[in-house]
Amino acid sequence: MPQFYKGNELTRAVAQPDRSVTENADGTMEGVVTWIIDAGSVSPQDASQLAATLLPKVGGACSQCTPGEQHPDDPRLECYERTVEFGAGNIITCVASYFGLWEPSRTLIEYKGSVTALPITRHPNWESDISLSAVLDPLGSFLGFDGFDTTEGDYRNLYGTREYLAAGTSITLTYWMETQPSAKTIGVIYTPTEGDGLPAVTGVKDFLIVNQSYRQIGNFYQVSEEYLGSGAEGWNSIIYKGEETNT
Repeated sequence: MPQFYKGNELTRAVAQPDRSVTENADGTMEGVVTWIIDAGSVSPQDASQLAATLLPKVGGACSQCTPGEQHPDDPRLECYERTVEFGAGNIITCVASYFGLWEPSRTLIEYKGSVTALPITRHPNWESDISLSAVLDPLGSFLGFDGFDTTEGDYRNLYGTREYLAAGTSITLTYWMETQPSAKTIGVIYTPTEGDGLPAVTGVKDFLIVNQSYRQIGNFYQVSEEYLGSGAEGWNSIIYKGEETNT
């Protein structure tokens, strides 16, 4: 049964029982609290003023804004959203949502393996093996493969080949912060270091930072960063000048 604060003692809203706080695997926390005010016989305008004064305040969506009011059972959570209902009998009901972090910077990893069609001349074994049966024009450009009638096995299957499927690796790191994140330099080489969250991948020397985004909930920030894995020789440092360091 709802617990009301009745009569003329309108000094606070009453948090209803059976509350809970959930700790999620990504380091975040969530909670919902229902608040009740019995506004008695006051006017609708005064009831609205009571709701604005007594109910939990919502945090502003900026780094300089005032944080939301704390959860009544756990100060790690802040109010970021609420719904207020002015019901029959001047009963004001507020459902307030709270959010926080129980482990800041806890990193979730999303790994995607894929293949991309590349010119056969970029194959790692081009110089040592594949090019032995290639036909080049006077300027050294690849024209095709010769020896269709004389070669055997896989070399015979090279005839007409222009491309091959190269393995690719994409890794997305997602984590939460209590402060506004700094922008990373996109399109530069990143070499993994211990503790940065990037897993070791066979055949990948370094990564290219291809995307960074973040969203804000209350005064907390969810950051996502996407890294594209290189081949065994790494990304070309002449093409992708600059190198991002882990901060």
